[in-house]
Amino acid sequence: TGWRVGYLAGSTDVAKACEKIQGQFTSATNSIAQKAAIAALLGDMRPTEHMRQAFAQRKTLMLDLLRLIPDVPCVEPDGAFYLFPDMRMYIGKKTLSGETLTDATALCMFLLNEAHVSTVSGTAFGDPNCVRLSFANNTENIERGMTRIRTALESLC
Repeated sequence: TGWRVGYLAGSTDVAKACEKIQGQFTSATNSIAQKAAIAALLGDMRPTEHMRQAFAQRKTLMLDLLRLIPDVPCVEPDGAFYLFPDMRMYIGKKTLSGETLTDATALCMFLLNEAHVSTVSGTAFGDPNCVRLSFANNTENIERGMTRIRTALESLC
């Protein structure tokens, strides 16, 4: 997103001058993005509606699968493409190797290493007890990922 590419090597004075110019040029929407926005606003909305419906179905699927995991409350998002479940019941538990999951970041690393599912710690979003789960994927991958998460969490002591 943003279509940004750049590199600069030079003296501090030149770099600072370039930074001032760059800030003015890249703070505005580029011409390609402007044309895409016009097409999005004036074009056929059927593909957009199709994707909206697909994301609504994926959200419902992921929420249903998340509810199969004990003690994981989650507020249903209104417009995001991710869930933000509260994982505090699993923080503090131990892995089979004896490692204590001290926070959501450790839990995310556990899920990556054990379940092979990438999640994001809620610490980055203001809640260290939550993780972010994206449903911007196909239903098969969502089902597989949620099954792996549930299995990994069931292995905790």
